[in-house]
Amino acid sequence: MPAQTVIQIEQWCEYAIGVAIFFVRFYARFKIVGFKVAYDDIFAFISMLLWTGEAVSIYFLGYFGTYVGLTPSTALQLDDATISSYIRGSKALFTAWLCYATLIWSLKTTVLFFYHRLTSRLSQHKLIKLLGIAIGLSYIVVLLELLLHCRPIHRNWQIVPYAGDQCTLYYANYFTVTILNVLTDIGILAFIPIPLIWKVKIPVRQKILVALLLCSGLFIIAAAIIRCVLSIQNIRSIDTSGVWAIRETFVTIVAINAPCIKPLFSSSSRGGSGGGGSSNTAAHSGSYKLRSRQRAGGSAVYDEDDDDARGSDADSQVKIISDSQARGDGDRLQDKINVTTMVTVQRHDTELGEFEEPHSYSVAAGSGYQR
Repeated sequence: MPAQTVIQIEQWCEYAIGVAIFFVRFYARFKIVGFKVAYDDIFAFISMLLWTGEAVSIYFLGYFGTYVGLTPSTALQLDDATISSYIRGSKALFTAWLCYATLIWSLKTTVLFFYHRLTSRLSQHKLIKLLGIAIGLSYIVVLLELLLHCRPIHRNWQIVPYAGDQCTLYYANYFTVTILNVLTDIGILAFIPIPLIWKVKIPVRQKILVALLLCSGLFIIAAAIIRCVLSIQNIRSIDTSGVWAIRETFVTIVAINAPCIKPLFSSSSRGGSGGGGSSNTAAHSGSYKLRSRQRAGGSAVYDEDDDDARGSDADSQVKIISDSQARGDGDRLQDKINVTTMVTVQRHDTELGEFEEPHSYSVAAGSGYQR
């Protein structure tokens, strides 16, 4: 089987799996939060469109051929039909670079907005905004490099006369994109997931899984470096660059969407979160009130019903109940309950687990006597 055919089979298989992963992500989000669309969902959809654009562009550059690998002498020997084909393929190559870079940075933005939701009440929230600015600036630098490294722009698909190695071999593109790609991934990985894992209140086994999901940027960084090294080693072979671009973005798509898909299986293993009011839903926040009763014969601690547990602070009140009422003996002159304590504990669950938040405690005390 020809090498180009093998590459195309791999490319379209990875493309199909990638699209399926996007749709599973969308389904998971719909199942958990309904029709509420967040910014990371929007950028995930944009990424899916760019993933399609990249795959189609890489297919066409392989089908038509490009000026990569030509020399001034070999370019002059091409016939008109080949030149026309190479022009189309080189335009597809230029488009593929733009789709590739925009896809990678769109996926980074998806991660940032995901963490923006995940850390809405944590200290990392402000840091995400700073990382967002850095990622935005890095994308502008990458875009300028892709558009301006070979001027005028039509030289990016000029075959005759030969445009020169500066335009055809893309050394600057590989270095610029890879360096900024890796640096921004390290920033996202070092300042958000690692500190976040220490705050999650879940069993150790699940914490390890969450760590693998959130730290999947390590796989993305490795894929980006491998792609750059192998592409530069085979700088005059467009097949190597194209297939590794697909592989890198495929790994990135899997790694970035995995945390959003995980709750779909987690909620299934718990039996779902139907209308029964289970507190183990994938995304839930509420307040829980614990009341203590002190009396002559002892004390009792109890939870109020679910409706009160989900109530607002306006529903809080001090309850004074006599021992005789508690015993049901009808003696109205017995010692009375004189202290009622109410504690409100705030909890916030996210897609990946339950995170500690600043707890606020409200205590109400009172005493009374009946005559």
